[in-house]
Amino acid sequence: MSTPFGIEFDSIADIVSFCTAPAVLTFFAFTDGLHPLMGATISFVPLFAGAFRLARFNLGTSEGPSPIYSGLPSTAFAVTVSAFGIFSSRLMGTIGDPRIGILLVLTLSVLMVSHTPYPKLTYIGNSWHSRVRVIFFLLALAALTWWRGLVLFPLAMMYVFGNALRVAIHHDRSDEEASRLTMKIEEEDQVVR
Repeated sequence: MSTPFGIEFDSIADIVSFCTAPAVLTFFAFTDGLHPLMGATISFVPLFAGAFRLARFNLGTSEGPSPIYSGLPSTAFAVTVSAFGIFSSRLMGTIGDPRIGILLVLTLSVLMVSHTPYPKLTYIGNSWHSRVRVIFFLLALAALTWWRGLVLFPLAMMYVFGNALRVAIHHDRSDEEASRLTMKIEEEDQVVR
């Protein structure tokens, strides 16, 4: 059971770790050559989006835990932006094309404040889908071990844009699926207990 103070404190830690750090990275890595005010504005967008998303998340915590996130999690944002820099560095020897970096940061920021449902990777159910997810996760960990900087960015992009594409294609069914998924997970949790 979490206390209200713990929830707020965790959100502040998330904002500093997963929103402020990528905003600083964005400013120094991708906005070089832009007017300083324009660079600061672009760098502020992910910080604002992350704070907004976490504030919305805190309002919804009274409903209890959910198997999905509403909007891109700030951790996925930070991992994707950082992985882009590592991936580009391994392939090209630079932190990446600033135009692509800025576009990526702004797109991910929009996904953070959206209501697009993203599955929690920490949830493991009892269905065969869950088992396939666990096997894929273990294979991804093995790939990360062998091909460090080259695998994380494509995996992060699969999570971010693969899910957004799935929701866009099945838009009419996404709300029904989210409520069905929540009910199914609650049933599985009661069976396990």
